[in-house]
Amino acid sequence: MSKQILRWVAIILPIGFVLSVVVVSDLIMTQTVQLEKLVITGVLVSIAAVFFSNWVFDQLSQREDEIHKRAAQLEALNMSGVSLVTELDLGVVLQKVVDLSRELVGARYGALGVLDLDSKAYQQF
Repeated sequence: MSKQILRWVAIILPIGFVLSVVVVSDLIMTQTVQLEKLVITGVLVSIAAVFFSNWVFDQLSQREDEIHKRAAQLEALNMSGVSLVTELDLGVVLQKVVDLSRELVGARYGALGVLDLDSKAYQQF
């Protein structure tokens, strides 16, 4: 089922439920249905259902975006790990780590500096 259909179902079902409760309660209490009460209740419930449905689906959309971001981060971490164990050249491994990190954050440029044993000079990747 698509999101659009679910959005409509989330609006229509509460409206139908509340209106049916109003009709049944009117029939039980007074044996007649008060039309103006039904219309006012329908309008108010419709407005509330639309706002609530939009809020819920906005929250779901934000969570979905977070999940995709986390999946991309895990994929980059996995690729870095694979690079570390499959590549023997340190320069190539560090360059891959920089490239994956740059892609992950959406940066145009990336750099990594590594100090040598004397902590004076460094290499850039």
